[in-house]
Amino acid sequence: MFKKIIELPTFAIGFRPFFLLGSFAGIALMVYWLLILTGNVRFEPSHFDAISFHSHEMIFGFVTAIIAGFLLTASANWTGTPPIKGFPLLFLFVLWILGRFAISFAPYFPPFVILTVDVAFIPAVIAFLAPVLFRDKKLRNIILLLWLMLLVVANVMMHLEAIYHWNKLGFRLAVNTVVILIIVISGRVVPFFTNNAIPGANSRSYLWLDIAAVSIAVVHLLCDLFSLGNFFATYVAITAAVIHTIRWLFWKFWKTWKAPILWVLFLGYLWIPLGFALKALFLLDKTISESAMIHCWTAGAMGTVILGMISRVSLGHTGRKIKASWIVVVSYGLITCAVIARVAGVIWSFADYNQVILISGGLWIAAFGIYFCYYWPILTKPRADGKPG
Repeated sequence: MFKKIIELPTFAIGFRPFFLLGSFAGIALMVYWLLILTGNVRFEPSHFDAISFHSHEMIFGFVTAIIAGFLLTASANWTGTPPIKGFPLLFLFVLWILGRFAISFAPYFPPFVILTVDVAFIPAVIAFLAPVLFRDKKLRNIILLLWLMLLVVANVMMHLEAIYHWNKLGFRLAVNTVVILIIVISGRVVPFFTNNAIPGANSRSYLWLDIAAVSIAVVHLLCDLFSLGNFFATYVAITAAVIHTIRWLFWKFWKTWKAPILWVLFLGYLWIPLGFALKALFLLDKTISESAMIHCWTAGAMGTVILGMISRVSLGHTGRKIKASWIVVVSYGLITCAVIARVAGVIWSFADYNQVILISGGLWIAAFGIYFCYYWPILTKPRADGKPG
């Protein structure tokens, strides 16, 4: 029985189980959140309150599963080594499941047991990735482990802050770190994907601009954590918005309009400079909620880039043509409408704010629901070209 499980196509490479169940987590967590907001489900109090639970799980239940699936797959390509599969992959997957189980049943276990079980997943991913990346000796790959370690710190912080009622800095660290990961990975794959798919696109990636984009995001992270002054933080946010917009323009987004599976990645990345711009407006004018920036990055950048990336990787790494079907393009439209509704609802403070959240959440569920249903057979069956993986 056990041997049959690890020999399933689902455990042949990292993206398969984590994209499949990670996308399902994105759906289930949003459904649960909407049921809590509408009063149809009573949230069982634990060391997390309802908002902290939602914030934590959307990052450490949903986003980190996708990050793990992507890195476990991409690291094999980057280093030319066999991908992690079979029992090691099942072990990581079970750790992720146990973390979700622990958080879901937190009221029935001591807080530090929950913390230990939940935090174990990312260090285990690091433990599997580190030997491969260090053997390859490429700094740009090794540096990814730093961002994963920061996510571990952020996760521990969120638990401790909930237990001891400290200031909620863990979530800020987590969001900023995931955004930096998107900045780093997008810089590597978006121009590459564009030039491969569109002859003569000439999508450009400059090392100095890549370094500037990551550096200014790190400075923003420090401002977010240590309150380095409103004037300085505003300057940083404006500078970041400009740098990331310039970087985005050099990638030649206008040449991708015939390729939805490409332009969705551009669309997702655009939410990053928009988020920085909204952060600057928040610092200049407190009538604009910081929540607008947060949802630009979480629902916008994370949600859209994730949907675009997993729909592309799931095709390319299963031996299929890398072209989004019409129903997948519909999902891109739905996630975009979800983000616009969520961010607009914050900026213009609509009277029935909960109704806006329900609409946005429903669109999110539909977008990832399409991915889950359409890609289920793709992720659970052998490659179309008969190759391993």
